Amino acid sequence: MHRRLWPLIATFLVIGHHASGALAAPDREWFMATPCPFDTSEGRDVRCGIYFVPEDRSQRQTIFLGLPVAIFTAIEPTNGNDPILYLDGGPGTLEDRSDTEWIEYWRGWLDYETWTYDRDFIVPTQRGAVFDRMPLACPHLQNPAIFAGISELPGLNTDWRENTRVAMRACKERYNIHGHDLATYSTDNIADDMAALVSVLGYDRALLFAVSYGTRIGLTLMRRHPATVAAAVLDSLSPPEALPDIDYHRQLVRSLDNLVAYCDQHYECGEVYPALDKAFDAVLLRLQADPLEVQVSQNGGGGIGYWRVDGKAFLDVVFSSFYWKSVIADLPRVIYRASTGDFDDLETLVVDYIGEQTEPFADGMFLAVECREVYPGQITRAEEAAAQSGADRDSLMRAWASDGWLAQTCPAMGVPFAPQDYYDPVVSDIPTLLLAGLYDPVTPPDFAERAAASLSQSYLYKFGDASHSVLEFDACATQIIDEFMDNPGQRPEAFCFDDTAQIEFNLN
Repeated sequence: MHRRLWPLIATFLVIGHHASGALAAPDREWFMATPCPFDTSEGRDVRCGIYFVPEDRSQRQTIFLGLPVAIFTAIEPTNGNDPILYLDGGPGTLEDRSDTEWIEYWRGWLDYETWTYDRDFIVPTQRGAVFDRMPLACPHLQNPAIFAGISELPGLNTDWRENTRVAMRACKERYNIHGHDLATYSTDNIADDMAALVSVLGYDRALLFAVSYGTRIGLTLMRRHPATVAAAVLDSLSPPEALPDIDYHRQLVRSLDNLVAYCDQHYECGEVYPALDKAFDAVLLRLQADPLEVQVSQNGGGGIGYWRVDGKAFLDVVFSSFYWKSVIADLPRVIYRASTGDFDDLETLVVDYIGEQTEPFADGMFLAVECREVYPGQITRAEEAAAQSGADRDSLMRAWASDGWLAQTCPAMGVPFAPQDYYDPVVSDIPTLLLAGLYDPVTPPDFAERAAASLSQSYLYKFGDASHSVLEFDACATQIIDEFMDNPGQRPEAFCFDDTAQIEFNLN
C-alpha cells in the first residue's frame, strides 16, 4: 500500500488552500508525513513525507508538485545542532525510494560518514525528478538507438542528431499536454524550494552537503536565502559564474594533459605506455577515418545492437571515463593498446558507457535547467568551432564539444535563457568547504577556485588522486568534512591531506 501512496499524491492542482492535515508553511509550501516506502526496522530512525511546492510561485492557481523527503534522525543528537541538507547532482537524477537498494545505500553511507552522526540528515527530491511519475522524463532519449544511432544489424547506424531532435519534440509536446511550465524548473526555484523545506520541517537553518549540480543549488541558496545556511560543504563545484565559460574541449584536454603528465612522472607507467599523448591522437584520428563497430546491449540489456565508434564517440567514452577514479587508472592501458590496434579494452569501456546512459533519468528536468543556464554559452562555443573546422585533433575535439546533446535538444525545449545577473559570482561570508578533483572533466578545479574568490570564509582542497565527486572516492575527504563540521569557522588542519597524491595506474 505504501508504494501506491507516493505516486498517487505526487502531483495535483490546488487552488488557494492547503491539503487537510498537512503542516502549513509560512507561504504556500507544506509537508505531509507519510509512511516510508521501505523497511524502517533497521539502521537509523527515519521519517518520510511529501513536500508540496507550487510549480509557479507567481501564480495563485498552479500545479502543486509533491516531492518525497526522507529525514534520517541523528544517532548522537546534540542540542542546537543544525541538520544537514543534502543537495544531489544531475540535474534530473532519479531515485526509486521504494527500492531496497536505495535505503541500503543510504544506511551504509550514513554509517560510514561519521560527521552525520550528531545531526539530522535530510534527503529531499528536486522538482521534476520524482521517480514514480517522472513527469519530466523523456525515455526515448535514453534509448541507444536514439542517442547513439545504434542499429540491430551491423553497418546500419542512424543519425543520432535527427533521432534526438525528433524524440525531443515529442517529449516537449507531452510536457505541454500535462500542463508543465518548463520555465519554472530552474536552479533559482529549486533553491527556493529547499529554503522553504528547511522552515517547513521546523528547522531555523541547515548545513549544506552538495555534490556536482547540487553545489549550484547550494551557492544559489547562499545568495538568495543566506539566513537559511549555517555552513556548506560543496563537492565538485558548478558555480553560476563558470557556466558561460564551460568548454568541454578545454576541460577534456586538461584532464588528458594531467593523465599524460602523471603517467610520464610515474616511471613504470611511462615505460609501459610511452608517448601517451601521441597514442591518443593516433586512436582519435584512426577511428574518425575508420570507425570501430562494437556490439553493445540496448535498453538496459533488452537486446543486442551495433555502434560505429568514430572519433566523436571515442571522445564521448573518454570524457565519461574521467568521472571514475578506477577507470582513470586503466586509461593509459586502454589508449595505448588501442593505438597498437588492440581494441579489446576500449570495447569494454564502450559497452559500459552505453549501459550508464540508459539509467533512469529525468531528461526534461535536466534540459529545462541546462538549456536555461548552460546552453547560451555553448552557442558561442559552436560558433568558435565552426570557424576552426579541420581534420586535426584540436579541430575534431572542438567540433565534438560543440555538437553535443544540448545543441540538438535545447532549441526544441524553448525555455528562456537565464538573466545575465544570474551569472554573477556568489558573494558570501558563510563558512564553506570546497572539494575538487584534479581529473574532473565536468566540474574542474578551476571552477572551485572561481567560486572561492568571492567566498570570504572558504577553504579549498584539490585532490590529485580524485575526479568527480571527491568524497565518493577519497577517505581523507571524510576526515576533512568531519573536522569542518565540528568548527566551520576555522580551516581544517587536514593532517590526512597530501596535495602530491596521485592515482596509481594499472599496468597489468
